[in-house]
Amino acid sequence: MAELLNNTWYMAAWSEEISTTPLSRRMLGMGTVLYRKADGSVAMLQDRCPHRFAPLSKGKVEGDCIQCPYHGLTFDAGGQCVSAPLQEAPPRVARIRSFPTVVRDNIVWFWPGDPQAIDASLIPDFSFLNDPALKHVFGMTRVKAHYELETDNLMDLSHVVFLHPPFAGVLSKSSTYAATREGDMVRSHWFSRNAPNPAALEYGPFPTHGAPIDQWLEMRWNAPGAMLLEVAVTRTGEPREAGYSMPGVHILTPESDDATLYFWSGSLQVEDPVPMDVFHESFVRAFEREDRPMIEAVAEQMGGETDLLAMKPLLLRSDAGAVLARRVLAEMIAREK
Repeated sequence: MAELLNNTWYMAAWSEEISTTPLSRRMLGMGTVLYRKADGSVAMLQDRCPHRFAPLSKGKVEGDCIQCPYHGLTFDAGGQCVSAPLQEAPPRVARIRSFPTVVRDNIVWFWPGDPQAIDASLIPDFSFLNDPALKHVFGMTRVKAHYELETDNLMDLSHVVFLHPPFAGVLSKSSTYAATREGDMVRSHWFSRNAPNPAALEYGPFPTHGAPIDQWLEMRWNAPGAMLLEVAVTRTGEPREAGYSMPGVHILTPESDDATLYFWSGSLQVEDPVPMDVFHESFVRAFEREDRPMIEAVAEQMGGETDLLAMKPLLLRSDAGAVLARRVLAEMIAREK
């Protein structure tokens, strides 16, 4: 794979995906298996028995261990073989890679880098997922493109006017835009004043019955690909806190150089009358049937190149956040080396 940031946290799954049934997931070019231990914590191992390379994800969980389905070798959560059924003692050299995990805000994070460098304070804050005043939908979309192309898409939200019809009209030439850097974090800000209320809000959680709105679209990016989007709206001229806010999670984990796991979540106020199945379907439509085909088409046109900036693209004012995120990530990878 192309160079990756190693000493960082990547998302492996939504916590609700993990049970005592092994979950196979390819990430960072590696096959991995995740399962729930007896105490509820999450184990993550390389998904390949060192004997005949059978996938452990096709085996079964026994207590805190997982048994290979081929010849019965059993490995503990640290990756050490603890049982070889047809011999007196397991081979001492039989060991597979394990990955430290942390479950926070319904997200399973894993650390692929130096175990001595683990720093839980680097996990981005998505604590709004624990807010009892909110209800959520969760999902994952696999995109056949390099993960930074998906980052570009999310950090440049000007595309919503064209790819996502329910948001048509939300941005215009008069909208203000800025991208800022705070250490290794990037923020991308859009603000529209006196704009028409888009259909997604008018017929959803914030009807204004034709009255114009002020709207904020604010994206926070943490390396390598964890983003928090806040959509905030209010009737024009009213304070922001008098309006409505919708936070959302957008986290990218590279599967390979040409495929990305895109984890997403959307939130509504508990009292909102919008049916959650309708809300969930709106995300599926946007991310799987509108964004994904376009990003995959872009990747195909790039012919396997993973560095957009190396191809010297035309840049618009709305590209500032995406370009800044790419440059910060490149700096962090260079510092790590």
